[in-house]
Amino acid sequence: MLQALVAAIAHQQPPASPPAPPNPLSRFEQLQAIADNDWRPSTSKLAEILGLSSLSGATFERYGFRFTRVGKNGAQSAWKVEKVNE
Repeated sequence: MLQALVAAIAHQQPPASPPAPPNPLSRFEQLQAIADNDWRPSTSKLAEILGLSSLSGATFERYGFRFTRVGKNGAQSAWKVEKVNE
């Protein structure tokens, strides 16, 4: 009887909708917001946004932005993010 009840309840529930695809512009929107607000993300946060496992060097460019190590954010480095206008 319990099995019949569980089956009936499961049958009545609407099917789960598939997960929404990731926003392909999300990375750029995050970087632009960081640059516009002069925020200084930590190495781990910036690496996450960029889809990298780590960051090296004092300055590098990617996706039309320049990233410069500018000090500390807790135990990690802090990064200045600037839009590159060529």
